Amino acid sequence: MKTYNSARVLLTVAGLLALGIFAPLAFGQAAQIKKIHMDARAKADSVMADSSLSDADKQAKVKEIHRSAMMEANKVLTPDQRAQLEKKMKEHQESKPPSNP
Repeated sequence: MKTYNSARVLLTVAGLLALGIFAPLAFGQAAQIKKIHMDARAKADSVMADSSLSDADKQAKVKEIHRSAMMEANKVLTPDQRAQLEKKMKEHQESKPPSNP
């Protein structure tokens, strides 16, 4: 079963920024994305700590938090930055070995 680590919730934008792979952001953009990342991480941590949820429920909720955060972050990016992010995400997916279901 695949589990989600809340630290990886926004790996796509925040992780690429941290690794220096993503184009520089304007100061306002960086602050907005950092807030989105921190809010999503707090939500995911809360979900993961909720003992009333099954692993499948936790996975689904964290996945939804990730999707929502990515949509918010994409609104902050310029069209060129979004294109670059999509390209990097595709390259990352293609470089991963096939997963076992």
